[in-house]
Amino acid sequence: MSKSAGNGIDPLVLIDKYGVDALRYTLIREVAGAGQDISLQYDRQTDESPSVEASRNFANKLWNAARFVMLNLDGQTPQQLGAPRSETLELSDAWILSRFHHLVEQTVADIEAYGLGEAAKRLYDFIWGDFATGTLNWSKPASGRGPALPPGRSPSKP
Repeated sequence: MSKSAGNGIDPLVLIDKYGVDALRYTLIREVAGAGQDISLQYDRQTDESPSVEASRNFANKLWNAARFVMLNLDGQTPQQLGAPRSETLELSDAWILSRFHHLVEQTVADIEAYGLGEAAKRLYDFIWGDFATGTLNWSKPASGRGPALPPGRSPSKP
């Protein structure tokens, strides 16, 4: 891209449409460590970017997941609740905590190796896939804040 050639992308247009956090996350995820091959989808006719739109949707998913968790703390802070005791955890809780600890180790290693794009992709996959789609949806019926599972189905049985 070149501003003088007229094929650059105006970041202010993307910020107005999707928000600054979505653009930042997209640039970290798609550009950091990519070298010269940048995968930033952009339609010049409509000034739309599926890449930045996906990042905006991710930020929205993260916000809603955090709100759901905070609503279910019953007014307590995580510090007041303390660390979970492994002997009292349900299998799904132990599974997500195991995945989370593995994610933390990998993300720290990625960041220390300046692999910001890889770290951002790992966070996206964990939060969107394992945490939001899996754990939060499984916990909604138990919390009374979401639809119940159909008869004969449990969170562990698809």
